[in-house]
Amino acid sequence: MKAANAAMGFEQAKTTHHFLLKPDGGAIQVQADDPQDTVSLGQIRKHFHRIAAAFAAGDFQIPMIVHDTLPPGANAMKRLHEKIHYTYEEMPTGARVVIKTDDSSALDAIHDFLRYQIREHETSDRETCRRGENVIRHDQEIDLEWNSYKAGRDSTLEWALEYREGKSWRSLLQRPYASHRRRHSQAPAFSHKK
Repeated sequence: MKAANAAMGFEQAKTTHHFLLKPDGGAIQVQADDPQDTVSLGQIRKHFHRIAAAFAAGDFQIPMIVHDTLPPGANAMKRLHEKIHYTYEEMPTGARVVIKTDDSSALDAIHDFLRYQIREHETSDRETCRRGENVIRHDQEIDLEWNSYKAGRDSTLEWALEYREGKSWRSLLQRPYASHRRRHSQAPAFSHKK
């Protein structure tokens, strides 16, 4: 605990950590337990300024010191640091670093890193995203045709795999063995849970 307090620059016993997973990344946030504790508030904000800059540069030395090991996902976050955006934000009683990416490998690494933090800090935060975790949203209807099914083709699975590979859903409309009807303006979101 002493090493963690020294590395972070504030007393963990006077604060509350949260690690939040989001479909495009996540967030790390800490708040002072006492809203009148301006000392902890200042220390938290100073720490999060440092964290945002360090992580953006691919420097994960502080988590290494805090946990006495490099957390899962940190090596990939270091390697992919140019594909990840870190934003410092102040909160009334603390601060947060918002982490965003549109790279699937970076997203997996971010989620691994945050899940480890949730367990280590025992925050009881959700280890899944609130929206779209491991599901296809119901915004696309794919009608199966009997002949395709009899031939052993699964047009729903083929559509999902092609979408994941980056092919446009529109290109699938020309396929003779499946008809796809658009219900909403968004294509389904996929999450890459291991």
